[in-house]
Amino acid sequence: MDWDLVADIGGTNMRVAQIVAGRIALRTDFPMTPDRNIAETLKSVCDELGGAPRAVVAAGAGPVRSGEILLTNGGWRVSESEIGAVTGARHVRVINDFEAAAWSLASLTDADVTPIGKSGPLTEGHRVAVGPGTGLGVGSLMWDGARYHVIPGEGGHVAVGPRREDEVPVFQRMAELWPETRLGDTLTFEAESILSGTGLPVLFQACGGAAGVKGAEIFAQAQANDPIARRCVDLFRAHLASVAGDLAVTLKAQGGLFLLGGVAQANPGLFDESFWDTYTAGGRFSDLRASCGVYLVTITDFGLRGCINALRVAT
Repeated sequence: MDWDLVADIGGTNMRVAQIVAGRIALRTDFPMTPDRNIAETLKSVCDELGGAPRAVVAAGAGPVRSGEILLTNGGWRVSESEIGAVTGARHVRVINDFEAAAWSLASLTDADVTPIGKSGPLTEGHRVAVGPGTGLGVGSLMWDGARYHVIPGEGGHVAVGPRREDEVPVFQRMAELWPETRLGDTLTFEAESILSGTGLPVLFQACGGAAGVKGAEIFAQAQANDPIARRCVDLFRAHLASVAGDLAVTLKAQGGLFLLGGVAQANPGLFDESFWDTYTAGGRFSDLRASCGVYLVTITDFGLRGCINALRVAT
């Protein structure tokens, strides 16, 4: 029996699954301890299964260089040549985590998403994944009329800056708190600097909050009507909606823009009517933005699903 192996490797867990006939036959999760050797972990899974996979697709957070990823958070290494050597797989492909996220969009159904605002049922067309998690990931899935193709990118590092005059002091404070993310001598910053689990506490400080407050606590304080936390969450929502709308209209994503990742999925209350209004506010192209539906992905195994969809490219 032919089978494949996929792995979704994050900073906290490594999810590994045996794939038979395109479906998960067995799944095992491993904690990402400092001494975790990814290739050896995959070898141990193969040894347990009693053979060599036909193909392996492994996704990790970091840029792919010459078939290898050095994970952004933690320093673990994912190498095509090493994985091939220890597993005996005939085909091995290492991909960025948001390349996997983009591939996951190819098989989403209406049951896997919650439409936001006036978005309708899913349709074919270009699709974009936007994922505020530890960082801000962006992946594009392009439709050529017959099949999908993924275009990797680093859209989480597009520019954000003050949208109104009252936001100027916040971004001036951001320049003091995290100058490395500032774009030149302007008041614009990498989007990830505020639209991520890492950036949200910095944005909270820039709004006048205390240092060291984590994202979950900021959202909890906002729900309890703390004025600084509410200001911070309102800015997070508005800028995420604006960036999402920009990406949707840039790629003419009429197959939809899809929000996923830990921060988005843990806080569905972000995606209210004001999110839709900001997402679709595009001047003369507001109608085009509105035609690109926006959806909250509700499945949590999108990384593995994306690796499964990427198998057809690997083989």
